Amino acid sequence: SAEALPGHLKHALRVVASRDVSRAAVGVYIPTVETTGYALPMAVLETCVTDQPFIVDTIKMVLRRLEVRTLGTMNMILPVVRDAEGKLLRMDGEDSTARNESFTCHLLSLSSVDGRLASIRERISHHLERAARVVDDFRAMRKLIRDVDSTLRYCAECMPERAREFIEVAAFGDWLVSDHFVFMGAYGFDVQGRPTGRLGLGRYDAADRAGVETDPNEAFTGSAPLVTIQQSRIDAPVHREARMQEIRIRLFDGDGQPDGGVVFQGLFTYAALTSPASEVPVLRMRLGRMVAAEDLVPKSHRMKVFLSLFDRLPLSYTFAASNTEIRSIINEGIDVDFGGVARVHAMVSPARNVAHVFAIVAADRYGEKLRAEVQETLRVAFGADYVAFRMLAGKTEASVWYYLVQSDSELQTADVDDLSERIEALVSPWLERMRQMLRES
Repeated sequence: SAEALPGHLKHALRVVASRDVSRAAVGVYIPTVETTGYALPMAVLETCVTDQPFIVDTIKMVLRRLEVRTLGTMNMILPVVRDAEGKLLRMDGEDSTARNESFTCHLLSLSSVDGRLASIRERISHHLERAARVVDDFRAMRKLIRDVDSTLRYCAECMPERAREFIEVAAFGDWLVSDHFVFMGAYGFDVQGRPTGRLGLGRYDAADRAGVETDPNEAFTGSAPLVTIQQSRIDAPVHREARMQEIRIRLFDGDGQPDGGVVFQGLFTYAALTSPASEVPVLRMRLGRMVAAEDLVPKSHRMKVFLSLFDRLPLSYTFAASNTEIRSIINEGIDVDFGGVARVHAMVSPARNVAHVFAIVAADRYGEKLRAEVQETLRVAFGADYVAFRMLAGKTEASVWYYLVQSDSELQTADVDDLSERIEALVSPWLERMRQMLRES
């Protein structure tokens, strides 16, 4: 309200002035005239921190996870001048010594806060600290993948029989740093699977345990691919509501012998999620092999549909799946595109805690209610704790609905044929099902 504004501004200035510059200032309170100098019928969350990426989006993400309803948000970038001890001297955009600080204010519904002021403050502080660590180490993580790329290109010279493969993986590293991956953590492992170094989120881990789900003794063995991607069950602590990917790249010593590897932890950007898979290094090379194996005729309708379906598959799936597995799901999609019934295709991870599930249906059948019904059917069938949906849009008669299905322990075994029949029943209109029954009678 207009009456509360002067008191609110004075209180905000006190927050900025009293901040310990070594950490984020976070306060959550219910303002009253006696305690803050102004009163509002809601709770207020205020933060002040050195300006950097991932502040506002991280705060909003945490509030959503805590199911706290936000009534309004304000973010100001302040040109702050402090002395050597961190005391506020002035705010002056013309002063070359000024450093930008972010001040945010979030008005919160009292009913959703429900006496949790201290726990909300603790969670916001926790996540802002991790955001600062990710930003502080971001350049170091990008440098690390550049160093890995250089090693791979050297390996291409030492092992000419695998040169193309090494160069493609190095190109994939270049692709990642070109605005396709948000690096949040990096973990090095030696040939025995022991940790060798950590950056970003990795700095919070215990000395003898890395905060990734990757098993280095599986990801970096002699028979493992040069690069793989594992969809983890670990929620991203900053930026946006999603579970992180783990990109695992093998390393070799000067004699061409296996020398452990590196795991990069983070999230694909929107640019990456919307990039055609046929343009992604490594995948584009595999696509060529699949096209040859399928004996596809260039510019044919089947070739166009095959490419369209391949291009929209999620990266975490395509890097984990074999060429045979990918060809199988694409051929199922082609069958639906040619007028076949709905199909469910599932690939479960070896640890049986992650499944990539695809419902392939006619393109004109999508509806939000229907999407939710299919999602619930899959959740129950797999006994999942977490299901995320993404529509894989494309220019075909077949629509691909992608569900990332995860369990905190182990997924149940689901009958994919039975699920296909159930999904077909859900997506097919009653009249069409009756016609199908008459045709089969």
